[in-house]
Amino acid sequence: MQAADLQPSETVLIHAAGGGVGHLAVQLALGRGAQVLAVVGDEGRAEFVRGLGAGVVIHRHSQDFAAEVLAHTEGRGADVILDSIGGDTAERGLTCLARFGRLVTFGHAGGRPGLLPTAPLHREGRSVIGYSNGTLRQHRSDQARRVAQAALDTLARGEVRVHSGLRLPLAQAAEAHRQAEAGGVSGRITLLA
Repeated sequence: MQAADLQPSETVLIHAAGGGVGHLAVQLALGRGAQVLAVVGDEGRAEFVRGLGAGVVIHRHSQDFAAEVLAHTEGRGADVILDSIGGDTAERGLTCLARFGRLVTFGHAGGRPGLLPTAPLHREGRSVIGYSNGTLRQHRSDQARRVAQAALDTLARGEVRVHSGLRLPLAQAAEAHRQAEAGGVSGRITLLA
């Protein structure tokens, strides 16, 4: 949220909105007063993010997310896109990113990083922002502490609820990885020591 500088009344598109990071991003964006467009992979996750308050839910397998974003924003596009998928998803995201919009990339769960053309960036004043907690901790530890403290404060105030969709003993870590790769778990996956 800080990297994107999400403002109240902006529109944010959140990929993998029913996952471990995505469901928290939905809640944080709504808490800032943003309109949330949530992309999910199945109806179970769709119901989950609707329950969190997402106003628009897009099914990635049966709907064109870029077309849906443009339809729901009257052609303007999303002000912020949070993308942990990369690849084609990141590339297609530029087609529905608003003028002066910010695409925040924080992974490539789709298997490959995106290859982004520069013309739509400078022509429309768009930005692409890379984010990594590990890099932040390693190279800007003071900023990482502020981000962590803000997250803990948000949790303590009850503004965000962490949903653990799967809890397994540590000995079943392989099963947890299988479930994560299959994409069928809403919220976080928790391994218990």
